[in-house]
Amino acid sequence: MARVRILALLALALLIPGCTQNDPGDGGDEPQMSCPSWMKYPHNGQIIDGAMLFNNQTTAPDFERWDFMEPNATRPGQGIGDGHLLEYNDRPLDQIVFDFHMRNKAANAPARLLYVEDAQLNLRFYASEGGYPGEPLGAYDQALGPDSTQHEWVFRSDPSTRYAIYNVTLRLDLAQADEDPNPRGVFLHWELQPNLDGDIDTQSIALMKYAPEFWYRTCGKDGTRV
Repeated sequence: MARVRILALLALALLIPGCTQNDPGDGGDEPQMSCPSWMKYPHNGQIIDGAMLFNNQTTAPDFERWDFMEPNATRPGQGIGDGHLLEYNDRPLDQIVFDFHMRNKAANAPARLLYVEDAQLNLRFYASEGGYPGEPLGAYDQALGPDSTQHEWVFRSDPSTRYAIYNVTLRLDLAQADEDPNPRGVFLHWELQPNLDGDIDTQSIALMKYAPEFWYRTCGKDGTRV
């Protein structure tokens, strides 16, 4: 009799409304009945390929760049996630993940890299407000968790080798799980500080190759579907 009662309770629990979770960072595809939860944009994302170079032959050095499209005097720009990516399947954009782990180009997967040579590379995040950089945003190392959140990330070459490769995944939450979603695009601002070794005859390089991942809120922390 007790066994029948336990089985009945388990069956009832499966009928309680929940949300299918596919949390960026767990790497799993198996659904779980838990909240908060997100769904990943299933199509191939924009591949962003950036490079900055400075050497003794450079006459007009470019020490900064904006991803995605920098605004100017005649038109607003476009942040990563702006436009049609702000919503997918009637769900709001809630997280953007930037995976910089080095990968060679393979089928359905772009090459990825974050490489710095004889330089310091500063990366800052800003919310897109009408196509212009707005409030500073923080991103965190997904391996370390939210306590590592920073607005500005600094990547320096190793003095012993003159270069460094950074295998890091940065995650940006556009709203907290217990807050209402706040979908918006994001501007990435890269700034190169070259010539760390003080030798003008050595080149300074930064290479950034990545494909952002977009995650959409399906239900909130309290179990309410978005």
